[in-house]
Amino acid sequence: KDPVKDYTNIRNELLTYDNDFADKPEILALSKCDSMTPERIEEWQAKLAEASGNDVIALSGVSGLGVKPLLSRVYDHVKARRKQELMQRDAEAAAQARKDGDEPAQSGTWQP
Repeated sequence: KDPVKDYTNIRNELLTYDNDFADKPEILALSKCDSMTPERIEEWQAKLAEASGNDVIALSGVSGLGVKPLLSRVYDHVKARRKQELMQRDAEAAAQARKDGDEPAQSGTWQP
C-alpha cells in the first residue's frame, strides 16, 4: 500500500464532498505502526509529512504508540477552538450591547 496515495485520495474525496474541508485543521496519524519496522515508519511519516505539510503521528492501537500525543493534539485544538469561540461570542455580545444602547461605544475618545 501507498499511504501518500491513500491520503491524497481521501483528501480529494473530502474536498469533492465539501470544499470547506480545505480550511479545516488536520491531524494526521500513520496507524498500525506495530506491524511496521521503525525504518518503514520513519519513511512513511516523512513522505506523508511532505505530502500534507503536517506532522504525522505514528500510531498503534495494539501497543498504544502515539495515543497520548494524538489525544494531546486533539485536546490542544479543542481548547484553542473553545477559547476562540468564547472570544467571538463575547465580542458579538458587546457589539449587540452597544447597538442596543446598553454600553457606550469604545471609540477611543472621551465622551461625557
